[in-house]
Amino acid sequence: MADSSRALFEGLKANTEALVDAGLASQQAIVSSQEAIRALQRAGAEVTKMADAAIDAQDEREDLRETVARLETLVIAQGNDLRALRERLDNR
Repeated sequence: MADSSRALFEGLKANTEALVDAGLASQQAIVSSQEAIRALQRAGAEVTKMADAAIDAQDEREDLRETVARLETLVIAQGNDLRALRERLDNR
């Protein structure tokens, strides 16, 4: 009976060690998963910043295009005013 009990306890010991090893491996996997999640969150924040910067750049580009169009209109109008002034001076 001692031999059969010994084998049982050796088996229990081996199973316990395997469970401890599995528990440690699970903990390491959890830590690795948490680190990966944090890395993804940081990457997501950076992507959000990049998207915001791209949107801001697009808005700025549109504002600049509007400003250039207004300046172009003003320059054309001033050119017309100068031509009219020159014609008046030439006709005197």
